Amino acid sequence: MSMHPPARLHALLEDVRRELDAYTADSTQDNYRAVQHTIRRLQAGASSPADTLFTFRFQIVEHIGVMMLLELGILDALVKHEGEGEGVTAAQLAGETGVEESLVVRLLRLASALHFIDHPTSQTYLPNPITTSLVRPGWKAALAWMELIYPVAGQIRSFLSSTQFGRIDKSNSSSNSSSTSDSVLASPASTPFTFGHGGKSLWQVMDEQPEHKRNFDLWIQERKKYDETRWVARYPPLATLRSQQLLQKQPQEPQEGNNDSVFMVDVGGISAVQLGRLRTQLPELQGRCILQVPPDKANVMNQTAEGVEVMTYDLATEQPVKGARFYYLNNIFHNLPDTACISILRILLPALKPGYSTILIDDYVLATHNTPLRSAVTDIHVMAMFNAADRTGEQYERIFAQAAGGEGRRKLEVTGWYPAGVNDECVIELGVKE
Repeated sequence: MSMHPPARLHALLEDVRRELDAYTADSTQDNYRAVQHTIRRLQAGASSPADTLFTFRFQIVEHIGVMMLLELGILDALVKHEGEGEGVTAAQLAGETGVEESLVVRLLRLASALHFIDHPTSQTYLPNPITTSLVRPGWKAALAWMELIYPVAGQIRSFLSSTQFGRIDKSNSSSNSSSTSDSVLASPASTPFTFGHGGKSLWQVMDEQPEHKRNFDLWIQERKKYDETRWVARYPPLATLRSQQLLQKQPQEPQEGNNDSVFMVDVGGISAVQLGRLRTQLPELQGRCILQVPPDKANVMNQTAEGVEVMTYDLATEQPVKGARFYYLNNIFHNLPDTACISILRILLPALKPGYSTILIDDYVLATHNTPLRSAVTDIHVMAMFNAADRTGEQYERIFAQAAGGEGRRKLEVTGWYPAGVNDECVIELGVKE
C-alpha cells in the first residue's frame, strides 16, 4: 500500500482550504468546481492505486446495493425517523420493513460507506440530505432507469470485438480529416446500447417497457427542478426581464406567413416544462410559445403546460414556423453526432429573420482541462446510448461554421456563452447574418 508523499498531501490540503475560502467568499460555479476537483485529487492521492482500482471495479455493485435499499423500503423507513437525534436501530428498521435484520445491517453498511446515510454508532443510523434526496420519486426513478445500462455493460467487450466502432478507416484516408465524432458516430444501429438490447433503440425499449418510460418521465421532471437546468434564470436577456418591463413595451416585429407573434419555438422538445416556466415567470409576455415534438418522440412526451402550443415536427424537414424571436434547442445536440447537428442548423437557418431571430442551444459545453467527472461520464453515456457526444466550445464553433450556407449564404455567429451549474450546462446564443 502506498500513497503520495505526505508533503504533497499537505500541499493539497492547503489548496482545499484556499479554494474553500474562495468559494465561501464568492460561490461561483468556477470556485465550486475548483473545490471539488482538488478534493478528488486529495482523495486519489491518499489512496493506493490498488485501493482505488478495487473500489472502482465494484461500482456497479454499489448501484445494485442502493437499489436494494430503495426497493425494500429501508431508506424510506429511515427517512421517517428524520429529526430523531439518537437515530434508529437496524432492528427497528427490520420491524418496520419486514426485511431480515442481518440484510438491513449489510445494506446500510454500504450506504454508510458511500456517505448516503449517517452512522453515528455501531447500533444506530440517521438520514442525511443525500438520503432525503434519494427517496424522492424522481431520484428513485433515475436509479431504476439506469438498469437499462446493465445489458450495455455486459456486452461492451463483444460489441467492440465484433464492430469497427472507434477505429480509423485506413482504406479511406480522406475520411480521416473529419472530426472523431463524425467517424465514430456514424449509425444509430451500431451503438453499444442497441447492441446490448438486441438492435432496439432506447425509445423502442421504453415503448416495450412502460415502467422504464415512467422512470424516464419522473427523472426528467426531477432534473428540471435544479437551478442549473433553469435556462430562464441563467439566460441574461430573460433572467433580468420583469413583468413591468413587458407591460411598458412589447417588441412588435413583422412575422412571415401565418405564424405572427411567435415568441419562442422549443425545437425537438418532449416536455413543455421550459416554455411553461417562461410563461409563469412572465405572464404578460406577448407572442405564442410552441413546443415542436419529433414524431418518433410523441409517445414519450411527458408534460404539457398552460399557454404552450404543441405540434409535431420532424427535425429533418423544413421549419414551418418562420421569423420567431427565439428558437430553443434543449439537450438536442448532445444526443446526436456532428453531421446531424449541422443538418439541423442548416434546415433551421432559412426560417430565421436576420437581426431579430436568435437560436438558443441549451446543452453541455465541456471544459478542455480538468473536466468534472460528472460531465466526462455524461459524454460516455450519450456515446453509448446514441453514438452522440458532449462537446467543447471549439467543437461547437466548428459545427456552426459548417452549418453556414443556404439562402443568402447565411452564417451563424455566437453572440453569447452563458454557463451555469457544475455539469457544464450552458446556453449558447446564436445570431444569423447574411
